[in-house]
Amino acid sequence: LHVDPSLVYFSPRSASERHRIACSVSAGEHVLVMFSGIAPLPLMVGLHSNASTILGIEKNPAAHLFALQNLKTNRRVKNVTLVQGDVADVVPQVAGSFDRIVMPFPTAAETYLALALQKLRKGGRLHYYDFCVRGEFAKAEMVVAETCENEGRRLIRTEIHTCGHVGPKNYRICVDAEIE
Repeated sequence: LHVDPSLVYFSPRSASERHRIACSVSAGEHVLVMFSGIAPLPLMVGLHSNASTILGIEKNPAAHLFALQNLKTNRRVKNVTLVQGDVADVVPQVAGSFDRIVMPFPTAAETYLALALQKLRKGGRLHYYDFCVRGEFAKAEMVVAETCENEGRRLIRTEIHTCGHVGPKNYRICVDAEIE
């Protein structure tokens, strides 16, 4: 991957989490990656799954340029489309719905959760990331449950994965949710 840490955020420590998500994608799925950055997750899904389409949306113009360069470098990946723009502006313009939506931006994902649920098909999978203190992971799960209720959706089941430390007793977590 091409990256300049002075311009964009990228964590190589999240590689195993990206691989976990990519391996959970079933053949034929339509996947949306909000806040796709330099495209490590869209590329990983493209390389390790038979997803039908993968759409990555990134607001930061510098990150988007690196993402386009990374897509070009990884020529084997043919099912990834990258769009530069604010998720709030781009997602409502996208036709159809998605089988899986990934929200790997813990500090802002909650703001866009209702929008994600509007584009998630019935029975779809959501990967919602948050920062939580050990022992309080259920709070992130409650955010997903409450937003589902507010959007008229039913939360079928959730599973919480820890994705690394961000400080003493603080973790980056992923709430994997199946939503009716």
